[in-house]
Amino acid sequence: MAISVHDYLNGAEIGDETQFVVFRTGGTYYAERKERSGRTKAKGKWTIRGDRLEVKVASCQGPSCATLAKPWTAAVEVRAERAMTVKAADAHAALPSGSYYCARQGCEKRIGVELVSYSQRTDVMKRVLEFLIDKNRSREVTVVWIGQERTAPQQGTQVIWCGRENERAKRGADLVMLDLRELGWAGRPRLSQGPSDCLYDVRVVVGDDVRVPPGR
Repeated sequence: MAISVHDYLNGAEIGDETQFVVFRTGGTYYAERKERSGRTKAKGKWTIRGDRLEVKVASCQGPSCATLAKPWTAAVEVRAERAMTVKAADAHAALPSGSYYCARQGCEKRIGVELVSYSQRTDVMKRVLEFLIDKNRSREVTVVWIGQERTAPQQGTQVIWCGRENERAKRGADLVMLDLRELGWAGRPRLSQGPSDCLYDVRVVVGDDVRVPPGR
C-alpha cells in the first residue's frame, strides 16, 4: 500500500456529532463546531509537506473562534488502508492526537489497536488482524493495523494500553483482552499500562511462541 497523506486527506471529512473538519479538493479547509452557546464556522487553507499537515484559518464566526481561528499543524501517518494516526502539534488543533478509521472519504476517531511482534510471522499477524477486525464489525469502535516496529523477543502475548487517554484506552484494552481469549490459540494475554506519548490506544505484542493451528 502506497497512499500519500495528501491523497488520504484530499476531500475527506473528519469529525463527530459536535465537530467536523473538511479538507476539500484544491486546498480549502472548513471546520464547524456545535455547542450550546452556538455554532462556530472557520474557513481557510490546508497544505501537506511530507507527512506534516498545516492549516491556516482566514475567517471565523462563532463563540469558539478563540480556538478554531488559530492555525495548527499535525504529523499524519497512514498506517493501513483504513487506519491513520494524527499527532497534533497544537493543543487547539481541530484534529486531536490519536487513531482514526477512514473509509469513503470520511474519518472518525476510534480506539487504535496496533499489532506488533519480534518474529513478525506473517501468517500469525494476519490471522490476528483479521480476527480482531471481524470481532469489531458490529461494534465499530476500533481500527486495527499491523505496526512496523520489531519488538523485543517475548513468550506469550501482551496487551498494553496507552496512557494518553487512559480510561478510554483501558476500556479498549479490556475489550481486546476478551476477544483474544476467545481466539484461543493466541494464548492467554497479559495486560499492562504503557507510555502516554503513543498514538495507538492499545498495542498487542504477539508472542513468539504463538502459532496458527494446522487446518485453521
